[in-house]
Amino acid sequence: MVHALATGPQPAGGRGGSAALVVLGMRADFYGRCLAFPELAAALRAGQLPLEPMRAQELRDAVVRPALAVGLELEPGLAELILRDLGAGGDGLGENGGENGGGYEPGALPLLSHALLATWQRRRGRLLTVEGYQQAGGIAGAVAATAERAYGRLSPGCREAARAVLLQLVRVDQDGRSARRRVSQERLSQDLGAQAGAALEVVEAFTRARLLSVDADRVTLAHEAVLRAWPRLHGWIEADAAALHGLQQLGAAAGQWEAEGRDPALLPRGSRLVAAREVAGHPLAAVGRTERAFLEAATALAAAEQETEHRRARRLHRLLVSLAVLLVLTLAGGATAVHQSLRAEAERHVAHSQELAFRAVAGGAPRPEEAMLLATGAWRDAHTAAAASAVLSTQALPYAGRLTGHRKRALAVAWLPGGKRLLSAGEDGTVREWDARTHRQVAQTANGSAVRALAAARARGTVAW
Repeated sequence: MVHALATGPQPAGGRGGSAALVVLGMRADFYGRCLAFPELAAALRAGQLPLEPMRAQELRDAVVRPALAVGLELEPGLAELILRDLGAGGDGLGENGGENGGGYEPGALPLLSHALLATWQRRRGRLLTVEGYQQAGGIAGAVAATAERAYGRLSPGCREAARAVLLQLVRVDQDGRSARRRVSQERLSQDLGAQAGAALEVVEAFTRARLLSVDADRVTLAHEAVLRAWPRLHGWIEADAAALHGLQQLGAAAGQWEAEGRDPALLPRGSRLVAAREVAGHPLAAVGRTERAFLEAATALAAAEQETEHRRARRLHRLLVSLAVLLVLTLAGGATAVHQSLRAEAERHVAHSQELAFRAVAGGAPRPEEAMLLATGAWRDAHTAAAASAVLSTQALPYAGRLTGHRKRALAVAWLPGGKRLLSAGEDGTVREWDARTHRQVAQTANGSAVRALAAARARGTVAW
């Protein structure tokens, strides 16, 4: 066929004139393929005519003049409504200028053709009406009908791939708003992996239907209306908006990581890594080589950090165990030392008690009161048998107390009932009453002559002797 196209314009038998005139129209993304044929390469070099997008007035003429040429009329306002739906303005650049420098989006002309056909089918006599255009769904209706028809023609395997391909061409922001996204065909093939062959078929089918626009190697949706006017795609976007946004964030983070020389500081950690893994594990997730390398590096880094943390925890555990053992040994040693100290102190008290008890009963004290004090001290130091024996022994010793109040010798003493007061009499002829607790004299009487014997009693508060 290519050979026939290349040789067809040559006159037969060398006669003058041309046997045929061939006009070859092709998309920009097919240019490289055509150059692969030597027969076409020369024609492309010598006879190429690039077609620029129509300006707004040219687009209006494309709507109005064919209708007038066959005797049809357009209701006032219909042409303007169509141009507005296409995104073309009246200044020749359109409201948004179009992505191709013209007044409309790439791929919009086939949608316009379909919308005009549907409007003609709903004409009133020879009048194309606004009502008929709106009943046909306008450009949006053309988009939906064309898209569903193209989707229905796909094989079951390609239909499954179509969802992944088309969602790759959609950008979703954090508020859930969707927009078109340009992706290279190479990236689509890489991201879809096993579905790469089916993905190329989907791109080709939707490009033929003018739902996708291919510029060199980059693919995008032909019109913003495809996002919202085609219910099937709109439903896919609504169902997977969160996953799409997450995948785009993953792609942006991986791209920055790659651009920064794969800086480990840019790798996700903790909850961010968990979220990235969940996004990458989504059934429709198309994760490219950069994203996979990004996740693998983040996972390896997390594993290394976790192992480092485990080693640190093990070292800390061993240190704590060592400190605990050392503390136990220290406490045990301290307890032993305290026990030995207390035992030595007790032995010293016992030895001292025995020494005091021995002195109390062996004549080491010259006076009975000293022996009693020694015995009491021995019992206070330690409750030994020797101390107890010394206390009992010293209680039987005769005790000569000293009364210092008489001017001459004291000759007799007697206790008042109760044992708290003591009476004494002496050669000075006085009888004195003493407080046994304080050893102080509390009363004194004069008898006149020495008193050699004394007996005392108390009756109705009166002391008698």
